Amino acid sequence: MKALVSEDRASRVLDVPQPILAEGDILLRVEACGVCFSDLHKLQFRALERPTVLGHEVAGTVVEAGAASRFAVGDRVVTAHHVPCLECHYCRGESFSMCRQFKSTNLDP
Repeated sequence: MKALVSEDRASRVLDVPQPILAEGDILLRVEACGVCFSDLHKLQFRALERPTVLGHEVAGTVVEAGAASRFAVGDRVVTAHHVPCLECHYCRGESFSMCRQFKSTNLDP
């Protein structure tokens, strides 16, 4: 699969391994992807450490769905790159970015 990867402050589209889906995961054919300020931050600061895949504001079509997913192949979706639990102390106080689950979720790649 293709991804926009930054390395040494240069960006290019590269072939990257397809992620292995866990039980509730989905694989999308990306139809639109935003590159935002956090991607620019990665370009400036993190790209020197290791290759970094850019773009996490994604919309697309489901091409594969894990067994426990509530989505089906062909569904059109827009993603959230982090997902809060909505139950912890921080979520109840609407500080979603402090939620442990929020910090541990991400898009792959």
